[in-house]
Amino acid sequence: MPKFRIGPVAAALAFLCTSAVASAEAAVQVVYVADRSLGRVMVYPLHRKNPAPMAVISKGIVEAEGIAVAANGDLYVANGNGGNVLVYAPGGAGPIRTLTSNLHHPVNVALDVAGNIYVAEQSPSSIVKFSPLGFAIAVYPLPYPNDPVRGVAIDASGDIFASISGIPDVYPIGWCEAVTELYEISAGTHTVVRKFLQGNEQAFGLAIDGRGHLYASDPCLFNVVVYGLPTLSAGGFWRSSGAFSAPFYLTVANDYLSVPSPGNGRTGYVTVIPLDGMESYQTITSGLEEPVSAVVGTMP
Repeated sequence: MPKFRIGPVAAALAFLCTSAVASAEAAVQVVYVADRSLGRVMVYPLHRKNPAPMAVISKGIVEAEGIAVAANGDLYVANGNGGNVLVYAPGGAGPIRTLTSNLHHPVNVALDVAGNIYVAEQSPSSIVKFSPLGFAIAVYPLPYPNDPVRGVAIDASGDIFASISGIPDVYPIGWCEAVTELYEISAGTHTVVRKFLQGNEQAFGLAIDGRGHLYASDPCLFNVVVYGLPTLSAGGFWRSSGAFSAPFYLTVANDYLSVPSPGNGRTGYVTVIPLDGMESYQTITSGLEEPVSAVVGTMP
C-alpha cells in the first residue's frame, strides 16, 4: 500500500466538527467525479471499497471540468466547452440553475462561506464572481489573459487564490518549471498579487480547508503540497507512486481531500483522503476514463 507523507500540519488535521458529523448522519455521503472524456459526472458511495457508480449526471453537460459542492449539497459543474456552470440539486438529474454571464470556457469553480461562486474562466484568463443567486457581480482579470488559469480557491477571509499552469491538457505531462506561481486577490480589492509556491513545480488544482491550509496539486511531481496561510509556507506533502498520478483539480469538502488522476485519458482514477486521519484513503476506478475533478458531497 502506498504511504502518504505529511509534515507538521498532520496534528492540526485531527479535529472533526460535531455539526459535520450530524449532517453526515442525516444524508448519504457520496463522491462526485467529473469525467471529461465521457462528458458526465459519476456518483459513487463513500466508504466503500472498489465502488460501482450509483448514479450518472449528464443532462446539460458538454465537457465536465472542475466541480464543487455548496453547504446545502448543491453540485456545481464547470461545463468547459459548454460555456457555463451548471447547478444540480442533491440527487437531481438535471440542472436547476445555469450561470452564463461573462463565461466562455470555465474550467473550475469554488464557493466561499457566504455562498458566492467563483469561476476560473480561461477566455480570457480571469476569475468571475457570482452571487449566491447566480448573478455575475465581479470580474477579476488576471495579468496575462492568454496564460491558462486552472485552480481557484477562497480562504475564510474572502481572499481569492488562482493557479496558472502552462501544462497542456494532453498526455503524458511534459513541460514543468522549477517553482510554480499563483495569484492572490485580497478580499474587497481587485489587486492581483503574484505569489510563488516552494516545493511545487506546476500547481494545477487548489483547495483550502477550514484550518488555514492551502493544498496545491502538482502533476509534474505527482504530489499534493500543503501550505500554511497566509504565509504560503510549505508545511508538508503527500507523495505516492501509486495513490495518484499527475493530479488535476483537487477539492476539499466535508473534511475529505479528493484527488483525481486522469491517467492517460482512458484509465484514470480518484483518491479520496480523509483529513481527520481516522480512515484509510479510498480509490475509485469503476466506470472512469478521464476524471479531472472530484468532490465529497451528500445526497438524500
